[in-house]
Amino acid sequence: MFRFTADLLNDSALVMDCLSPIFPGTLRVVVLCLAGAFRAMCGVCGGASKAALSVHFAKSGNVAELNAKDASQETVVGLLGTLVSVVTCE
Repeated sequence: MFRFTADLLNDSALVMDCLSPIFPGTLRVVVLCLAGAFRAMCGVCGGASKAALSVHFAKSGNVAELNAKDASQETVVGLLGTLVSVVTCE
């Protein structure tokens, strides 16, 4: 449920960002602020779905270890992606 809500909020924020140029000045600011709020709520829902999955897949008493390993793997993947993009752009 949280993942679906996060997807809906993110899609709504993206549509608002794309449509914001057609609105006049003051209304454009309101639309962009609302898009930012939707994106923030998407982050909260995404974090909740990740926490629910972590609790589901963790063994008894090792949720913190699972989250630490997941965070370190995300860091390594991000660094490798940055390295590949730097090497291929040169």
